[in-house]
Formats: sequence, C-alpha cells, structure tokens
Amino acid sequence: MWQIEDLIRAYGCSLQRIRHEYIDKFDYTDEQKEDMLDWYGNLVRMMNQEGKRERGHLQINAIIVKDPNGPAQPADAKC
Repeated sequence: MWQIEDLIRAYGCSLQRIRHEYIDKFDYTDEQKEDMLDWYGNLVRMMNQEGKRERGHLQINAIIVKDPNGPAQPADAKC
C-alpha cells in the first residue's frame, strides 16, 4: 500500500493524470477502469484530508500494520 501512496504522489495527486497515464495503460474494461479511478480517488481524498500529499502514510495503513489480522472473528465465521 505504501507503494500506492508513492505512485499517487508521483502523479501529483491528480486523478486525471492517474487515469490517463496509469490506469488507461491496463487492458481493463471501462467499468474496471472506473472502479480503479474511484479507488484511487478515495485514496487521494484521504491523503488530502490527512495531510499526506508529500510524505507519510495514511492512518488506515498504520492500523493495519498494528493489527494485520483485523478484529477477532467468532470461531464459526466463514471467510
């Protein structure tokens, strides 16, 4: 995930650049490209809100690193 933050920074946190210079290079359907653009857009928004445009990592990444298994699940939970 940290590499994704760096990729977003390399494109200047610009969704237009991410779309045209990165996502469009993949052999995805238009729907898949829109899904990816939405995903990157959410990350850009979080980076802006958390002041991480230039450096640092999103809070969600810090939480995942602290607890990679997530919340405990009941023994009968299906994954």
